[in-house]
Amino acid sequence: QPINANIAGINKVRNEYHVYMTDAQGKVVFDSAGSALGQDYSRWNDVWLTLRGQYGARSTRSDPNDDNSSVMYIAAPVTDSGRIIGVLSVGKPNLAMAPVIKRSERRILWAGGALLGIALLIGAAMVWWINFSIGKLVRYADSVTADRPVPLPNLGGSELR
Repeated sequence: QPINANIAGINKVRNEYHVYMTDAQGKVVFDSAGSALGQDYSRWNDVWLTLRGQYGARSTRSDPNDDNSSVMYIAAPVTDSGRIIGVLSVGKPNLAMAPVIKRSERRILWAGGALLGIALLIGAAMVWWINFSIGKLVRYADSVTADRPVPLPNLGGSELR
């Protein structure tokens, strides 16, 4: 049965996960793709580390010559009375994450542009304020040099005094 779900604005039309379970020796006892049943996965990092009570994860290319064929796997121990009796591993193709990454990139670029615009506006306001205050001082100095009596300009509560 086809899937048609909208998850956070991204339309999902198929299940992209690969799930398999191994026994305590790393032999595959269940494979959602049906292609690895009975194979020895004990040397794959996700299985090997998890069987030793550590965090098990790996990223593997399904086609060694294709960078876009990478699949991320994360594993969890299957326990019985506190003893590890197997590993459950779930894999997801990196390509399936492309829409999420693309949307995030657009959001980051937009937010970065907005922050840059705000910084430019603040910078322009600061430059104008400093130039305006310095301009008052220059006009005062020019008046004093020309022997025109003028009062000291009011520069407000700024540091320019």
